[in-house]
Amino acid sequence: MPRSTALPRIPVPTEKVTKKLAFDLPDAARIETFCEFYAQETAGAKPEFENAVIGLVLDTLDRNRAFVAFERAKAAEAKQKPAKKPAAPASKETPATADNG
Repeated sequence: MPRSTALPRIPVPTEKVTKKLAFDLPDAARIETFCEFYAQETAGAKPEFENAVIGLVLDTLDRNRAFVAFERAKAAEAKQKPAKKPAAPASKETPATADNG
């Protein structure tokens, strides 16, 4: 999908999901520099580091044609699989025992 801008969408998270990521110092500095660049290019506020990372990752995934095709195939495959029926609850009755009397 063509984009009118080279900048990713910087999301505003509505639901927090915590994943720990480790960045080398040069990479973290580069992302901070990107945040400054983004603010300058959009004439807006500097995005938070976490939001910039999310935006960059999602933008990269959206632009990867092979991944998008794979993702669509997985979604189509999931729709084609029949829904699993829930298992019948286990019976609380014990098997009858023979009377040896």
